[in-house]
Amino acid sequence: MSSHDDTSPASPPPVRQPASRRASAGLGEQALHWLSAGATLAALRTGARVAGQVVRRNPWLVGAAVVGAGVLWYAVRQRARQQAVLEGQSRQVRALRRDEYERDEYGV
Repeated sequence: MSSHDDTSPASPPPVRQPASRRASAGLGEQALHWLSAGATLAALRTGARVAGQVVRRNPWLVGAAVVGAGVLWYAVRQRARQQAVLEGQSRQVRALRRDEYERDEYGV
């Protein structure tokens, strides 16, 4: 009989991590920060390129957006002006409380 028992569970083989995870494990915090900043800049450049193409193909869309922003600004300005007028005209009205001895001839 052999000294090796076939019924005992074998330990699972070590799990290999992907190459990208192994590479990032050796990087410092500063390198990860630079990597993140580079990805952000690439996304910004791509977004600017797409926005430029949209503007070039649809210039009327930019005009409509500018007009819409102007109308919105005007409406907010008018509302603020009306609120200022209303607050300038308002005043507090105090309720009169009469005691028992301050009744008039009608009992009020």
